[in-house]
Amino acid sequence: MKSEDPHPQIAALLRSKQPEPMPSPGLETRILRELDRRQHRKPARVWPWLVLPPAFAAVVLGVLVSLPKPSGKVQKVTTQAPVEIKKEASPAKLLEEENPLKQETVALGRDARRAGRFLIDCLPFGGAGDE
Repeated sequence: MKSEDPHPQIAALLRSKQPEPMPSPGLETRILRELDRRQHRKPARVWPWLVLPPAFAAVVLGVLVSLPKPSGKVQKVTTQAPVEIKKEASPAKLLEEENPLKQETVALGRDARRAGRFLIDCLPFGGAGDE
């Protein structure tokens, strides 16, 4: 289903005049020059692919050979460091001395007391501030 052209005269005029493309000046000479260049192209260099891998392997081998060799002797440790012995203490005393949460417990208790005092003093439900 083709829709009818609303302007058949304009369409016919556009179809009757075909554009004549003109190549840019010098296009032909550039194409011929490039074709000539491709015909006289030098062969690809093969020697780097033949020389570089063995040279690289020789450098790596030279570095590996020049590294110092580890000595075959192993030193044994014959003395032991002195061990510090702690005196035994009761578990309750250890918990009191080394409890990592002791400071947090004190801080939480202090914050709870402050919050309670604030609520009692500031809110209107018969606290100490309502006298």
